Amino acid sequence: MTKRVVYFDYQPLSQQVYDDYYLGRLVAAGCCVEYLDLTPLYFPTHSKEVTFEGVVIHKVASFRELEQFIRNHNQTETLYISRLTFSYIVARLFRLFKKYNCKLVALTRGGFPTENKAQKLLNFSLKKYIRYGKQLITLFLKKAGYFKTYDYIFNCGSSLYMIGVGWGEDIKKAVIKPINTVDYERIRDIEKFTVPNLIEEKYVVFLDEYYPFHTDLEICGLKAVPYEEYYNELNRLFKNIEDKFHLEVVIAAHPKAQLYKEKDFFEGRKVIFGKTAELVKYSKFAMVHDSTALGFAIATEKPLLFLNAELIKKSMPDVYQVISFIAQYLNAPIIFFDNREYDIPIPVVDKRRYEEYKYSFLTNKETEELNSEEIFVKEIMNCKI
Repeated sequence: MTKRVVYFDYQPLSQQVYDDYYLGRLVAAGCCVEYLDLTPLYFPTHSKEVTFEGVVIHKVASFRELEQFIRNHNQTETLYISRLTFSYIVARLFRLFKKYNCKLVALTRGGFPTENKAQKLLNFSLKKYIRYGKQLITLFLKKAGYFKTYDYIFNCGSSLYMIGVGWGEDIKKAVIKPINTVDYERIRDIEKFTVPNLIEEKYVVFLDEYYPFHTDLEICGLKAVPYEEYYNELNRLFKNIEDKFHLEVVIAAHPKAQLYKEKDFFEGRKVIFGKTAELVKYSKFAMVHDSTALGFAIATEKPLLFLNAELIKKSMPDVYQVISFIAQYLNAPIIFFDNREYDIPIPVVDKRRYEEYKYSFLTNKETEELNSEEIFVKEIMNCKI
């Protein structure tokens, strides 16, 4: 019988997801690959038409359509592969998975060190406490067996928490297989597949997050950072960096930063798409907010300089906390770049903290030399859950 896999997410399928979640490889292996696009149901303003060779895309706009789809795709050999973090937002979806006893797969990659719950709650806001209350109810219902838990988990390091609310219930029952992050393998294998030195000059790379215009802001419940102030302050910092170190600042553009192709936001500096790993590997050091691409620097022991700001705090207080916490975790310097009195430190690597991060969030000692794509495809094609 042909193996059927159904990926599901409340964002449209993208080329990055197609590549990083191995859809093409499963198609090539003879799988029937489908994509359940929940964007019209959860975030209709973000819905768009896309096509990918070998993948059947189903868009659902109501829970009635969703239940009909799940009921009609409940064959024994069907695996549902999640791109979501479980929370109260998708509780009804996972209730349907429970009702029809679907087989669920999760990939937990790209995690971050996180503050404990007590520290998070100290940053009081009414919305946060309302959200936390909903999560507590969801946790209680999950512990009571109201929602379907995962049957199979592909996990990297200490990233199991990325499953979402009540992840402890999932790991009690699931088969867990270790893998690496895509970023770790990408930068590990660069020398095998690419030509070094994209830029002739020595340079510093900025790992762009596209804060003022990122299309996922609404989905994540975040407020955009004011773009004029943000880019003005960043460019002022970059000029000071260039003057101090006599190095060019190059922008590793966020993949969704399409406006960068229409307007110059970085005062003539090079803006490069799709080469973040290469840019980090051959840089002198990297500047970052909270991008998971900082893993490229960890894997290659490149110094990191974290960038935070009051204007980020005003718009995205949780992100502000995360930036400061990760910098502290890595014992790396941080600049509040909208404070005109900052001193620019010389970034250095704390190797002990880097190694801890590497084996917690990028790879596992038993898989660091292996290919996760091969592990994943083999397990999906052979699993009997």
